[in-house]
Amino acid sequence: MDIKIPSGTTLNNATIQTILDVRSVRKYRNEQISDAELEVIMQCGLRSASAGGCQAPLFLVCQNHDVNLMIGRISKQAYREGFYPVSKSQPSIADNDSIENAFYDAPTVVTIFTPIGWSYAMPDATVAATNMTVGAWSIGVGSCFISRAKETFNTVEGKRLARENGIPDDYEGALHVCLGYPEGTFGPSKPQREERMVLVR
Repeated sequence: MDIKIPSGTTLNNATIQTILDVRSVRKYRNEQISDAELEVIMQCGLRSASAGGCQAPLFLVCQNHDVNLMIGRISKQAYREGFYPVSKSQPSIADNDSIENAFYDAPTVVTIFTPIGWSYAMPDATVAATNMTVGAWSIGVGSCFISRAKETFNTVEGKRLARENGIPDDYEGALHVCLGYPEGTFGPSKPQREERMVLVR
């Protein structure tokens, strides 16, 4: 990263550096992450801040290749955002329409569910997903979080998968988090857009 943190101060620590360094991964090795790594990453999500401390989100962890492929293809079919450049080295479905699996063949996919109508559903899910991606990067596991979980799990196949795995009917998909060991290279991080912060004192 091109950010310089003053050395010799409490501002220079591994947590801050991980947050600044984390990248989205869309190419994964054909190798499952370890149970210990999964446990650490899930604890990062489970222990994330939640509105009112309600701990409303539920987490469906899938390591079944065929199921992830099926749901990933449904997610791709639900994509409606058009095509634009995201990454040459770690291409998105927005880069390349020939990518059939919106989960990019990640060996582990976590879907975060939240109560239908819950005012804080997306903030709760996003905080959990962010914690998981940062935690994953810190131990050498790549990740990418994917939207369209609501649309994906509102299909016949999605509803069946959720019901068969104990997700209550009054919950809906909020976000997916793909997990796996990174493969390939990363290009330079995108330049930060200027003038995105306004300071009032």
